[in-house]
Amino acid sequence: MQSRNGVTGELEEGQGELHFVGVGAYGQMLHYVLSQGGAWTLAATFGSGVNSGPCMIEGAFAATDELTPGNLELCVAKNGAIEHWWRNHTYKSWNRSATFGSDALCVVGMVQGSFGFNLELLVERTDLRYQHYWRDGAGWHQGVVLPP
Repeated sequence: MQSRNGVTGELEEGQGELHFVGVGAYGQMLHYVLSQGGAWTLAATFGSGVNSGPCMIEGAFAATDELTPGNLELCVAKNGAIEHWWRNHTYKSWNRSATFGSDALCVVGMVQGSFGFNLELLVERTDLRYQHYWRDGAGWHQGVVLPP
């Protein structure tokens, strides 16, 4: 699943959860989990100085089969750059793995494609054009700026 506002669903064996990451008043990201019981619980506060909504998916990394949750993958614009964060379901802490790009206003969408299982990212730039980025085993790569 993908979401521009930082919501992603996932299925864990025996239970389902809904995860939401939003930006608080002071620029920190707030990670909430909705349990089957219907209560939202703050799971983590991380990052700082964020000035746009995050985009989050559940990726395939760390998933050993279709029932095992993969990592949560999150990208967010901050001061014109893009930060990539991930969270493993075993260790449950958020880790910033990269800061890349330039002229980023907000992250519009993210998917994990079947082509090499790369993460694919679409970013709205400060000039209001869109740019493609992708991550493979070598890291994040800047792609084309789409025509207006």
